Amino acid sequence: MKAEFLRSLEEMRGVHFVFQDEKLVYSRFDTASSGYATRDVIGLPFTYAIAPECREEVLKINRDLLKGRDKSIAYYNTLALAKDGSRVPVRCAVWATMYQDKPAVAGVMARITDEDQAASLARETTSDYRLLSKSASKAGEGIIAFEKGNQEQLSCIYANEEIERLSGHFADDILGMKIKDLFSNEIICEQPGTPLRYESEVFKKGGGTTPVEICLGMATLHPKRQVTIVYVRDITERKRWEAANLKLQQSLRFYARQVIKAQEKERKRLSRDLHDSTIQSLISIYNRLQDINGRCPEGFGDLCEVIENALIDLRTFTWNLRPPLLDDMGLAPTLRWLTANTLRSSGLKVEVCITGRERRLPDNVELSVFRIAQEAINNVHRHAKASVAKVSLDFGEEWITLSIRDNGCGFKVPARLTSLANKGKLGLIGMNERSMDIGADIHIRSQKGKGSIVLVAIPMSGSA
Repeated sequence: MKAEFLRSLEEMRGVHFVFQDEKLVYSRFDTASSGYATRDVIGLPFTYAIAPECREEVLKINRDLLKGRDKSIAYYNTLALAKDGSRVPVRCAVWATMYQDKPAVAGVMARITDEDQAASLARETTSDYRLLSKSASKAGEGIIAFEKGNQEQLSCIYANEEIERLSGHFADDILGMKIKDLFSNEIICEQPGTPLRYESEVFKKGGGTTPVEICLGMATLHPKRQVTIVYVRDITERKRWEAANLKLQQSLRFYARQVIKAQEKERKRLSRDLHDSTIQSLISIYNRLQDINGRCPEGFGDLCEVIENALIDLRTFTWNLRPPLLDDMGLAPTLRWLTANTLRSSGLKVEVCITGRERRLPDNVELSVFRIAQEAINNVHRHAKASVAKVSLDFGEEWITLSIRDNGCGFKVPARLTSLANKGKLGLIGMNERSMDIGADIHIRSQKGKGSIVLVAIPMSGSA
């Protein structure tokens, strides 16, 4: 029985072995490739000829066979340890059996040649690519794999059908292509801080590009082969929508600017008409009443007081529409008037601080900055419940900076100011539009219970 068993074992190709109690009791080693003779290994632990880093895994497989956990033939790849210390890749087939009436494990070990390794690697990686490609196809994504390396060395080793569609190349043509020949911008996967997802373009066969979104990943599809996986999504429709939306936004912004210009033109006309006609008529009436006040019944003087208050209110109204001081004297004097008038009309104390070399600015810049300050102060008065506010204007050489601070209740600033339009709150939107009209940057910061700040920075190059 023993002889028959050993004869059937030896008919198999490779190194034959049998072990009991984790020791080799039979072996036919290939002396030429391993350096061991049979007599060298009999009685030694069966993992003696296995590389140390692989012994634990091999032990577990064989112990499971002896304990009956695996009743079939177990296959595994490992590294054999030759007598000279070199490591030899091998493939093993082992199974539980009886040897001399005792439980044992028999097996065959065959060396894996370079050709075997290449074929195995190709099968494993192709299988992995298919799995990746299947999941990517469900999401409508292209998938392309590159050998790990620097930008010049990255070359394609796999591409799915979606990549073929995006580039216009057949997959066989894409294989071996450099990454820089497929994408319009550099793709570097190993630098810290490299974004995981960003936009690029795929070069199309025959010219042109396809806009895509790229998502990068690293994958180890085989212990000795690390690759860069690039998921590619066609964003042509999204780009068309973004372009159409940008065009719409530009049209709306142009319309908003025209509306603001028309408003300012009408305000200026109303202010001038009220000053030249209505206010002058009231002044004339007031002067005549003053002349006859002494000859009229008691109480007639109250009428003069009513007209005098009406004149004050009307002057304030016309100045708010369009202060003549802005056209005549410029931004700084008009801000001083605004703060003084706010204290008189609302009781809110507003400090003004002007630094730098005061000078005149283009009319549209002065008007926009004044309106922003006016709206910000009105918001402080109406909503902030503040006791004091401060307006600062700094005339720098490259930038002119306006800031309005208050010690009020604060509010939650939305991520996008345009979202306030749905709530009918157009003041902040108007400030933003006026800033954009003169090329300025506006920042609004607020925290509940800690007040608010509106900061506007105007570049002198854009306002000259």
